[in-house]
Amino acid sequence: MSIGNSFKHGFQQIFLHMGGTVLVHKNWGTPQQTTVELRGLKNSEKNRPQNVMFQFPERLDIATGDVIQQKGAQDLWRVTDIEDSVHGDVYVNFEAKVEKMSGPIKPAHSGAQVVVHGPNYGGIQVAGGHSTQSMTVELALVHENLKQLRSLGATLPVSDLDKEELELTLDRVGQLAAKPKSDDVAAKMREKLDIVKSVFSVSKDIAALAMPYIGMIAEAVSK
Repeated sequence: MSIGNSFKHGFQQIFLHMGGTVLVHKNWGTPQQTTVELRGLKNSEKNRPQNVMFQFPERLDIATGDVIQQKGAQDLWRVTDIEDSVHGDVYVNFEAKVEKMSGPIKPAHSGAQVVVHGPNYGGIQVAGGHSTQSMTVELALVHENLKQLRSLGATLPVSDLDKEELELTLDRVGQLAAKPKSDDVAAKMREKLDIVKSVFSVSKDIAALAMPYIGMIAEAVSK
């Protein structure tokens, strides 16, 4: 495994176990304020705990001046810079560097709110004041992880027929993710993901790369 891929794998493992829900407030304190709910990881530079950042697996619609808040926490963090973290030509994660804001939390002047579960790959249309627009984009996360699993599956030391079966199973996972949530759908999803894990288990090294993607799919569809 290259150094870049090692960094990426390490981040995915940490994000899988330590990531949490964060709120990204745009146009803070104005009538146009909106809130986006995402999954992120609060972190800091090594040996510099005062240099705080929020990290995400994919590039998101976050800009300097936005305000980030861990869900359930009172602390507010203003974004001062954003950048892609790349090691050895391998994209690892997206980082929003922040500074702590002082003063009490100010409510939005309008009731408009956007709640997004999962990554936001572009602009969000917001309804008028005193309205709540709820957007669920778990599918974006699911399909991105399925794409990564398909790429890894192509490198497995198994027959072409087994690879074809894996592709069909991954297709079914994508179809199940798009269905309304129910106990039956959840049970079938677990069954298919267990099959995917079993196929990848033939290679310890490839399985180690695949497990974070499988875990993120399971977490996305369980919300």
